[in-house]
Amino acid sequence: MTHGAQVFWNRYQGGETLAKCVQNALNEQINAGNPKQAREMDASVYLMRQAAAPAALVECGFLSNAAETMQLLNPGYQTELALAVTAGTLRYIAGENPA
Repeated sequence: MTHGAQVFWNRYQGGETLAKCVQNALNEQINAGNPKQAREMDASVYLMRQAAAPAALVECGFLSNAAETMQLLNPGYQTELALAVTAGTLRYIAGENPA
């Protein structure tokens, strides 16, 4: 069954690096045993297409997965997600360049 947090980047320079930093942090904290790779967002997504800066879209989970839906409703889990996204963003700001 599909589960875990997934990150997408826009085409603006730096977007891919930002998304990979965030995805790596999510893989470490949230996606244990189910790592995902950051992917480029389809150009049909208006918000990502219009962003004039590096941008990452984080899908925190899959509502089609009942167990994950229950996790997403948990305030503690929401905090873990927020901390992982923050950690990844700070890594990007610090100049980390993930493989």
